[in-house]
Amino acid sequence: MRLIKRLEKSYEFWFIVASSFLFFLLRLPSLFEPYWYGDEGIYQAVGLIIRHGGVLYKDAFDNKPPLLYILYALFNSDQFALRFVSLLFGLFSIYIFYILAKKLFSEKQGGKAVFLAIGFFALFFGLPIIEGNIANAENFMILPIIGAAILVVKS
Repeated sequence: MRLIKRLEKSYEFWFIVASSFLFFLLRLPSLFEPYWYGDEGIYQAVGLIIRHGGVLYKDAFDNKPPLLYILYALFNSDQFALRFVSLLFGLFSIYIFYILAKKLFSEKQGGKAVFLAIGFFALFFGLPIIEGNIANAENFMILPIIGAAILVVKS
């Protein structure tokens, strides 16, 4: 109960919620877009080959990291599901980016710098101008990259 009361009074919590909601609204139309990006078709084909017993980089080849094809295989190359998973990865990325921003900016710079960083990150990561509306490798890989940056800053 104390945690909920503390979160209710936290400006940072509400800013992360608002930024995540903005990101969600920007990405929501992508869930219902038709197939238009050619690489998604390649990812679908490679994912289906893997799902049917094929070996990655032997029976099917493309130049992206294996996590992308494994995700497509796990979700049977369903574009709605994969774009939704991409949206979830994005929401988690916003929170992990918040943790990184808190570590990078000093208490003196504090709130304003963290708020600006989170706001711009959520806005630009959600906009379709930077491939925000497709289930592409960059959208999935930014979460582990930010996590790695946190580990580097910690050490």
